[in-house]
Amino acid sequence: MLLKDREIPIEILILEAILRRLPSNHLKRSKIEEDLRKRYAGYFGEESIDYHLSFLEDNKYMFLHNLRLPWKEGTYFQIDTLILSPFYFILLEVKNMIGTLFFDEPAKQLIRTKTDGTQECFPYPTTQVNRHVLQLNSWLRLHKFPNIPIISYVVLSSTSTMIKTNSNDPNFHEKVTHAMNLPSKIHLLVKQYPNKILTLKKQKKIADQLILEHSPSKPAILNWYDIKREELLKGLYCEDCTKLSVKRKSGSWKCTNCNSVSKVAHIRGLLDYFLLIDHTITNRQFNSFFTIGSRSVTTKLLQKLNLPSSGSYKDKKYHLSLAGLESWISAD
Repeated sequence: MLLKDREIPIEILILEAILRRLPSNHLKRSKIEEDLRKRYAGYFGEESIDYHLSFLEDNKYMFLHNLRLPWKEGTYFQIDTLILSPFYFILLEVKNMIGTLFFDEPAKQLIRTKTDGTQECFPYPTTQVNRHVLQLNSWLRLHKFPNIPIISYVVLSSTSTMIKTNSNDPNFHEKVTHAMNLPSKIHLLVKQYPNKILTLKKQKKIADQLILEHSPSKPAILNWYDIKREELLKGLYCEDCTKLSVKRKSGSWKCTNCNSVSKVAHIRGLLDYFLLIDHTITNRQFNSFFTIGSRSVTTKLLQKLNLPSSGSYKDKKYHLSLAGLESWISAD
């Protein structure tokens, strides 16, 4: 039973929004494009796990993807995939890496050798997943949920990835595995953990609490690349010709470059604003960022969206959310 779907990471949405509004000759553009490709590769790797999980009996498990849960002192921990059953929980740390992976156990580091011979060093995945197990156990105790075994796997999404290690742990290859091996490993857990700990009601209560406390991040990616807001191009984006050339004409949005018409160009613009600038917007900011030039038009457009708002007439702020804006776009 899928309770929380796998969403496109907000980092990808932000990078795409930056590229929509960055001049074609900007010095940081190629770096951002490369980082976007890497993040999409990671996302597709996580998505590919779902195919293998589909071989599990759906009525026995609850699946939650991409959880970000509160930890200590305003920090959070993230779980790629969490699988709930009445007997045990399964925590997956997904890696989408091509080449040869050397798990250096004594040094607690992961070394990837690419096909061209170049090497990269990464944090040790088993250390990461073990920490997430500790954090999830702590979260369960905090909410006074029953103690339940949590089994963790480091999952490599690509079958072509070669695994090497100097680990002396005889269970290493039980913990680090290719995605295609997951169903058979999980089937064996039924015999290893025969004691039912949770009722279906309690299992669902835990799942509901996890979803309730899921806190999506909104990283300040412009700062990562040292890009100022003033460097972003203003205007409304055309989905057909990819130009910032949409203007208001006769009560609708029309692209001055390709003549395509849109009903939601301003909502797509607001989504960019939310991803790149702020979670609130005023009438004046709307006019300035999208170069509309008419306060009455922007007032009508914002009011029609029924956005939550605060402040007086002159300083009224409209509150934006990713889910709210995406729902308006998908409804078109």
